[in-house]
Amino acid sequence: MQKEQQILQVLLETGKPLTSHELAFQLGMSERTILKYLNILKEELVDSGAELIVKQRYGSYISIYDNEMFTLFKKKFFSSSVLEDQTLRKMYIMMRLIMDGDYINIYELSDEIAVSPSLLRTVIKELVPIIRKYDLKLDHNHLKGYRIIGKEHNIRTCLSREFHAFSVLNEMFLKQSFETNEYDIIHEVISNALKQYNIAIAKNGVDALTLHTLIAINRIETNNPIQLEERHEILVLKTKPDYYATSQINAALEEKLHISLPESELIYLTMHISGKQRFFGHEHLQVNVDEKTLQFYNNFLRNIYMFSGEDFFEDEELRTSLLNHIVPFLQRIQNGMLIEKTEMTDIKSAFPYAYDLAVTGLSMFEKENFRIPEAEISYFCLHLELSIEKRKEDKTMHYNVLVICNEVSNVYQLLSYKLNKSFSNCINEIVFTTEDDFNKIDLSDFQFFLSTVEPSSAFPDYTVYISKFINDEDIQRIDEAFKALGSRINENVILKEYLFMDIDADDKDTVLNSMVNRIAKYIPLPDDFMERVNIRESMATTELDNRVAIPHPISNQDLPGFVSIARLSKPCIWESKQVQLVFLVSGSNDINPWLYGKIARIISNSTLSKQLLEAKNFREFVDIFEKM
Repeated sequence: MQKEQQILQVLLETGKPLTSHELAFQLGMSERTILKYLNILKEELVDSGAELIVKQRYGSYISIYDNEMFTLFKKKFFSSSVLEDQTLRKMYIMMRLIMDGDYINIYELSDEIAVSPSLLRTVIKELVPIIRKYDLKLDHNHLKGYRIIGKEHNIRTCLSREFHAFSVLNEMFLKQSFETNEYDIIHEVISNALKQYNIAIAKNGVDALTLHTLIAINRIETNNPIQLEERHEILVLKTKPDYYATSQINAALEEKLHISLPESELIYLTMHISGKQRFFGHEHLQVNVDEKTLQFYNNFLRNIYMFSGEDFFEDEELRTSLLNHIVPFLQRIQNGMLIEKTEMTDIKSAFPYAYDLAVTGLSMFEKENFRIPEAEISYFCLHLELSIEKRKEDKTMHYNVLVICNEVSNVYQLLSYKLNKSFSNCINEIVFTTEDDFNKIDLSDFQFFLSTVEPSSAFPDYTVYISKFINDEDIQRIDEAFKALGSRINENVILKEYLFMDIDADDKDTVLNSMVNRIAKYIPLPDDFMERVNIRESMATTELDNRVAIPHPISNQDLPGFVSIARLSKPCIWESKQVQLVFLVSGSNDINPWLYGKIARIISNSTLSKQLLEAKNFREFVDIFEKM
């Protein structure tokens, strides 16, 4: 893909202004290169229905003024590079073999995409592992050519998921078969029917239903209607509002576009609607909970507790919200309709700790060799994050405070009253002493120091100097000092120079092996430590934005607690993203939420990531880390 196409794709996916520095960091280019191709892109967008807005100190973003015109532009702009990109070319070939409904001649297809027949045969063979995921087969006839065959349900699952993964192909294959206004009509028809029957589905869910409807129309036209077995669940489905909404969608499509879906397609679309519903409110159960749902809920929380030590069983509000979510989730699994894409693309980066707990909770599927998409994990993550936020106050650290003050006892009382009033959630005990008696105090009993007297080299470096009667500025200064103290204590506990390293490595395995070998010199590790790390990686990649990865073992409770930090001399591809800053975390303890909170700031701020990568040594690295 050309550089200006990459920039446009990032700007559209991000949906917010990005500076040239942020674009350069995300795409692995220099700022000078970014500026050059921003100018090219600006010219390319003339008369496209959109324009590139560039504002100094604010960033660049895409402003769309004609959606229909811009849709046509994107189709042409991105498709020009489809056949040059190896991955997209492979997916293009797969879609052709599925959607044509008949054999495709190898020589005709090689002419179409301008590659040799021998290369095309190699690419087609590479498709076999992909289509096997959907229980599909590659059928070859020496005279007629190739095609992909299998059960219609599996073909449609493949189409919907692969289209979602490659939006460019979505534009090329389906939307080009319909006039833009026809696509919009289908989208509007579905939205209106869902609103009428009070069925709550997010915008990306309506987009997915529109895609499923387009696929259904395409498959019917090629004589491939869906065939469903008569099951009790289907009879129950026909009594729900979801089915009535689907019937209304069909009536509207017949009226507006003269398209009519047969009964089996209506049932199939109803299954999709049932699986995409979201339930509002956490206070009340809005679904019928059966034994299977309760068992899943218990397994989910038990896995989290077993592997991480986090106990969520006492949170009744979480119990209600999870059960409301689990019912449609299990329906999606049963019908093979798991959500592969969501608008909430930043959930993993915003809440890495809760996301990791969600992966752990869903680890029961690893035994079944069944992959849960990141979009589905993100929804579980949100429920856990809400629970974590609610109990943060209960986990606030409490400190012993020493106040150095030469005034009379009534001043002590006033200071004590104001401190307790403003910082009762941080203070365990307040002790007063005079400047003369300070040397008699065992300082190891205290973590926080205040003084109303003149600064002295005898006092600890972190002493906060305040007025006798504590004014508003003093309160703010003390508050900032408490926050900084929490970070210093945590950093002293887990950030060790002997576990900090700069290494040369070209791939994930080399990085992990180098880190584990270094750690093993200082900390005894079990023989299966690397195996546990790899199991966790296989469940969901630990790569994040801004070149950060947080690998860790799947099971933590019996492991020593530590964090090892590695900076790579150059970025390497972890799974699909560039990674250059690696935090290898082990052990289950109260520090993990704090650590992941710090890392979340790095993930959301490319400047911080860049500063940490460029820090001259460990001490400078920690100083930057502390100030975040």
